[in-house]
Amino acid sequence: MMKKYMGYLPIGLLCLIVLFSQLIYTRRNDFHVELSTIAQEGERIGDPDAIKDLAYSFYIADTNLGGYSGEGSNAWRIDAQGESFKISYDPKGYKQHQMMVGDDAEVFFSVSVSPKYDEKTMPMSEENKQSDADFYNDASIHSYENKIERLSYELVVGRHHVERGALISDGEDNIQLFTVKTKNGKRDLTVTYHEESAGNQERVYVYPQASVGNADDKYGNLKNYGFLNAPIVKLGKESFTAIGALQFEVNFNEVEFEKDPTGIYRIEESGKLTQLVPMDVNRETVLYMEAFQGKLIAVVEKNGHLYGRAYSSKGVLLDEFQFSFDLQNTNRMMLLPEKEHVLFVQEPVYDGNNRDLLIYGMEQEQFKRIDHMPLNGLNITDISGNYANTLLHYKKDTGILHIVVNDDGKALYVAAQTNKKLLYRSTLLGDYTDDSKLALPDATQITTGNAYENIMSYVLNTQKRTLQNLRLVQDGDV
Repeated sequence: MMKKYMGYLPIGLLCLIVLFSQLIYTRRNDFHVELSTIAQEGERIGDPDAIKDLAYSFYIADTNLGGYSGEGSNAWRIDAQGESFKISYDPKGYKQHQMMVGDDAEVFFSVSVSPKYDEKTMPMSEENKQSDADFYNDASIHSYENKIERLSYELVVGRHHVERGALISDGEDNIQLFTVKTKNGKRDLTVTYHEESAGNQERVYVYPQASVGNADDKYGNLKNYGFLNAPIVKLGKESFTAIGALQFEVNFNEVEFEKDPTGIYRIEESGKLTQLVPMDVNRETVLYMEAFQGKLIAVVEKNGHLYGRAYSSKGVLLDEFQFSFDLQNTNRMMLLPEKEHVLFVQEPVYDGNNRDLLIYGMEQEQFKRIDHMPLNGLNITDISGNYANTLLHYKKDTGILHIVVNDDGKALYVAAQTNKKLLYRSTLLGDYTDDSKLALPDATQITTGNAYENIMSYVLNTQKRTLQNLRLVQDGDV
């Protein structure tokens, strides 16, 4: 008799799973968000009228322990205006926002600089093998090390177009080779390298030994935050890039180019690079570059000093000013163009929580300083790009700077200040992280191959919600 009903057990379990998910589904909107007040944890400071004109949006999405949001994850869009919040369940919008790259048929370029493997100078022999093997995707990977005199870099320009929200490659990349060599002519450049599967091919990755800190390499502090991809800047339909010292791991105190590729380039429609501003990396180099009012705005290092520069689309230097701080005293800089002004943020060495903000506009193609203020006690790591953790918005008519910081997806800090004082500061509160409020993905998702992982994620309490996709909302934005 028992065996007769055992066949119904899988069907019964599936029905329970669907019912369980539907019960949770009904309370998926059952949380609230608000900014703290004086009586709450994370006390509010100042007058909320200081942020009444601040509008921004972000998502709260279900994630697992690794911080990953799957395709079936629940997601809520939060639209904020001052101290008011509107919550809407929007997993589709969240997914589209994650994939958002541009309009269909729009052309994009990518520029990468990477060391090239040379089997003659980088042998994979027992003599060069490192003692321990690393494991990646359950495969044993052995690293090798050697000292060499010359190292080639590949400068690769890829052309892509947007199709149904995704970037599609337009064929072969444009590749140029540039070589650095040791200044003393000896094999003093240390490289490590290993072979690894990349798709259906085996690829060898090469890593020059990098100096950490400014003591050995004057760009060492900037490189502590990673070697930057070459910036892609659009002025109208034209695209530009800059190749500088931060695209190369090597120490230019010890190596030099055979033919220096650094400078500012226009990217032609074909993907070919046309150099507009040639530079000598031993004298000056572009560190960061953005577009502003039809011009290229760059932070340039020259002989240890830092400058803000404006170039035309033809590469003509229009104006420059020197910052009061030097490269030696700078951990990193951040650059954010707004509609009427450009924000430059400097993080000083040994004092990462107290940054300097300089605000410049342009009149008749000349820089005009508008304001200067400190940014104290906030974990600001990036202020531009798709993965910025901080929104900065300056209102010239009031002199008020609005600040919204997403602290590692766990907390949101909102502030307003002038160059004289802090006007307002508060913290986002809510029960969206309470264990009892966490929800499984929709029933249609848990009946897929990921059902077990989704259920165990709930049972073992490894599913959390994080704050993501922070975005400033201005006139015309959706």
